[in-house]
Amino acid sequence: MLVKEDHILQAAQQLFQKYGWQKVSMDDVAKAIGKSRSSLYYYYKSKEEIYAAVVNMEVDDIVDKIGQAVEQVTGTEEKIATFFTTKMHLMRKRRELYGSLEAGMNADEISSLSGIKRAGHARIMKGEGDLLKEILKQGVEAGELRPIPPREMENLVFVILANMHGLKREMLLAEDAPKIDTLAQTLSQLIVHGLKA
Repeated sequence: MLVKEDHILQAAQQLFQKYGWQKVSMDDVAKAIGKSRSSLYYYYKSKEEIYAAVVNMEVDDIVDKIGQAVEQVTGTEEKIATFFTTKMHLMRKRRELYGSLEAGMNADEISSLSGIKRAGHARIMKGEGDLLKEILKQGVEAGELRPIPPREMENLVFVILANMHGLKREMLLAEDAPKIDTLAQTLSQLIVHGLKA
């Protein structure tokens, strides 16, 4: 009997988080799911493939949870603030996973995973970008925001996401960073004020 892929990925994620990338083998993942290594190879040919799938699973989960949180509120300003606060809370929880993955890795190993990380980053930018476009389109339809031409929409979404990523990085580095909710309100007010109908 074959095992479900999500079972493999959840087991691999837990192993990576607990032991780091370097100390986890394909045998370890197979053992964690109670299957043979050959069963694992039916789905994934290498630890790198499993890592890429874990990253994709994480990204999809983050985007889904942000989308669900945004659906619970009304108004463009509140939706943007909820988008940012939810993203920040999720990223703080997942920081452990990503920090532990690289523990004990040498430069060649870190470099070999950089392509997977870039692909994961592109995937999250796309998913979050689609969510933001929908928020802004709803704001235009509700008369809260002025019409936004397609090219401007692409640029605007990129700028908003880049600012959110920059704020996230600064908050992680700063010891006395303002609270997430305060920053989210400030950012969403700036965006909505600049795009008022």
